[in-house]
Amino acid sequence: MLGPIYVGEAEAAQALQDISGLETCLKAQILVRWHGVPIGWVHLPVRNGRITAERLKRAITDRLSWDILRQGLVNTVAAGKAGLPPAAMLDVKPVRPSKLPKVSVAVCTRDRPDDLALCLSAILKLKGPVAEVVIIDNASKTGAVKELVEKTAARSDLPFEVRYVREDRPGLDWARNRAILESRSEIIAFTDDDVVVDPNWALAIAEAFAGDPDLSAVTGLVVPYELETDAQIMFELNGGFSRGFERKRLHFPDAEHMPWYDFGTGKLGTGANMAFRRSVFAEIGVFDPALDVGTPTNGAGDLEMFFRVLFNGKALAYEPSAMVWHRHRRDFATLKRQIGDNGSVFAMIARSVSQSPDSFGRFLRLGRSWAWTGIFRPAIRGMVAPRTLPAELYGAHLRGALRGPSSYFRSKKLAQQIALRSGASPVQAAPVAAGSSAGDADRRPAGECAVRTIDLADYNGLPDIAAYNWAKAYVTYAGVLLGPVDIVNHYHAVSPVRLAEKIVQDLNGKMLCLHADDGAEPQRHGAHWSEAYAAVADRIGRPARRRAATAPARDAGGAEALSADQSVSIVIGTFDRPDDLRACLKSLLAQETPREVEIIVADNHPASGITALVTSEFPTVRRVEEPRQGVAYARNAGIVASRGDIIVTIDDDVEVPAGWLERLIAPFARRDVLGVTGNVLPYELKTESQQKFEAYGNGGLGRGFYRFEVDRAWFDSFGLNSVQTWNLGGTANSAYRAEVFADPDVGLMEESLGPGMPSGVGEDIYLFYRILKAGGTILYEPTAYLWHKHRRTMDALRRQIWGYSKGFTSYQLTTLFRDRDFRALLNLFVYLPKFRLGQVWRWVRGDRSYPMKLIALEWYGNFAGYPA
Repeated sequence: MLGPIYVGEAEAAQALQDISGLETCLKAQILVRWHGVPIGWVHLPVRNGRITAERLKRAITDRLSWDILRQGLVNTVAAGKAGLPPAAMLDVKPVRPSKLPKVSVAVCTRDRPDDLALCLSAILKLKGPVAEVVIIDNASKTGAVKELVEKTAARSDLPFEVRYVREDRPGLDWARNRAILESRSEIIAFTDDDVVVDPNWALAIAEAFAGDPDLSAVTGLVVPYELETDAQIMFELNGGFSRGFERKRLHFPDAEHMPWYDFGTGKLGTGANMAFRRSVFAEIGVFDPALDVGTPTNGAGDLEMFFRVLFNGKALAYEPSAMVWHRHRRDFATLKRQIGDNGSVFAMIARSVSQSPDSFGRFLRLGRSWAWTGIFRPAIRGMVAPRTLPAELYGAHLRGALRGPSSYFRSKKLAQQIALRSGASPVQAAPVAAGSSAGDADRRPAGECAVRTIDLADYNGLPDIAAYNWAKAYVTYAGVLLGPVDIVNHYHAVSPVRLAEKIVQDLNGKMLCLHADDGAEPQRHGAHWSEAYAAVADRIGRPARRRAATAPARDAGGAEALSADQSVSIVIGTFDRPDDLRACLKSLLAQETPREVEIIVADNHPASGITALVTSEFPTVRRVEEPRQGVAYARNAGIVASRGDIIVTIDDDVEVPAGWLERLIAPFARRDVLGVTGNVLPYELKTESQQKFEAYGNGGLGRGFYRFEVDRAWFDSFGLNSVQTWNLGGTANSAYRAEVFADPDVGLMEESLGPGMPSGVGEDIYLFYRILKAGGTILYEPTAYLWHKHRRTMDALRRQIWGYSKGFTSYQLTTLFRDRDFRALLNLFVYLPKFRLGQVWRWVRGDRSYPMKLIALEWYGNFAGYPA
């Protein structure tokens, strides 16, 4: 005996109530909402015929605290209120679009007036922009459906129009197509007659389309209305209709790039809860009347339409807030027939392959996967362990799968006969061939990436990325850089709510710490998580309290500022790059700082006169000449000429944001800190070479979004491995105490290393090596970020990687011969070859994210570093 199981719901942001009268139930299954948004289930045993509010609160706290926190974070980000303490954050309600499209609700029914009566009573309570309800009577044998609908339509208190339409051609997809013809609104929302819609169902559908204008279809959450019989519980144990409580969005502008596992659209929802933009049917055709209930296939018309939407380059979203309650089959015989009808997915495969033969290989993989995971593996497991589900259900599923492909072609012939007998269809009933529709992707540069900054204190989403295939957004709050968010938008806009969900998904740990000054410190995250979970436990089951709705003020840097009497010299080495240098100098001069700052440009090619022309535009900028080619020569010339207490080094192809300088030098308030490196982010990612460079190594030139520091103990911790100073950053964004360069244990930069020399690179990481060896501390400050202009061509990228590869070898040899560090030998002849072989092995096994040409180039560069 599996049940009965009580099915109910609870709003956890309001006072919870005892649930009584459950003497006949074994368990309770409670759907939990947070400010109206469904977030998950809790399951409790029934004790003494009831569930107390206290037990329900404990279950919600134990099971759904993170789900509540996540929803609270999404709400606050989307509302532009990021940074609230957890207790206040949990009071923020979801953001709703102000302008909503009209919705036509369509219910297709046949000879089930009792089910329809319950369905209609719930529909009449719908909130939101419902314009009409169209009931399609699909060849009912009696007049009971017509009588019910006409009686309902005659009521004077209806919030919207209710209409009855007769469709005599039997088959659910004939009825759906008639609904498309008869409805008048921009959005058509379909549900079944054995469903009880949630009051917010149509509102959530309209909000999904309004918030994402590029959506063509929306599916929603389907939960059980009751679990009173074993058959109903078995249906849920077999998977049911629910697809979870997280939003999903799928979009493949090019069908060739749609993976085989996404051909299985059953994971996206069901026809009992689906909605479409009317215009999509004009582009991809209407439902195939050879599929679904009332035909030999007896199903899959909904899944085939979901597939066709995606395969034609349209976007489909799963929106759990668009929720309905489904009345599962109550007896075992009808359950068995329903499970057998699940084999209709193989009819859907037959239909889709016949229309798009190029998809056969991917459908073959899908069919094999379905057969194994849905039929054979459960059956085998049932042979070796006690079964929850009867073996008959597995047999029914297998028989349905075997007859699926042939049933489609029989059904197709029948549909053609029906169409001939009834005359021309009022809508296009013939299935339209699915195919690739690259759309905008063919008219814009493929793969182009937007780089943007999102300030959570002034959140407005990403309104200007429709010209790009994807976007890398760097999220900041109160001047603190939190981290990156990559979002694939396929040349379309991204709604603020969708972006907020992505931010919370990728940066959730930091999002809980925004209200605290120490939020950037990883060691403090545990305390903030504990605070957040305690706030959830306190907030569940009671109404909101009146509290401040604004975020507390926060120190932007998270570190004590450096005394204003400390002067700074900024050294820029350059070799005839006037446009980059000019942009760099403009951004530097826009910095606001209380201290004396000098800017020194080290001209590494004074004979050309190009740099002199640029610096003449900036009277406060000093230029020093260094004719010996090499960035280390240039930087040393600038360092020697500098007068500041702190010396900052940057490249000429960077631009700095407001507040960069003070964040970079703030750690020097500590006397033990001799060097500071900052984060280096991409200025743009428009070309293939720029994107590949940002994926190179540990992520381009950046070193992450958490502060860290290293010292002599770290230097000594590597044992037989080389000291990994390449993980500390680079002189494209770094600062040092001026006294470091006068220290004989450190000195100036090694001039035999670095760009412009045969060695390629290495002057910066060798400087770090010397500082640490001398006992100094180097701190990485991720909030001190700047923007670097990566090389725009593949040839330039190859030269850069070639230089890096040579420089790595040269650096190791320098530590060997200058510092007698024999660990370099192990690194060069054991660890480095092992790493390169690993790259090749991953490529052979199918990981093509890093091209073999670049792997070979790096290997060759490593060898070239010996004579260099």
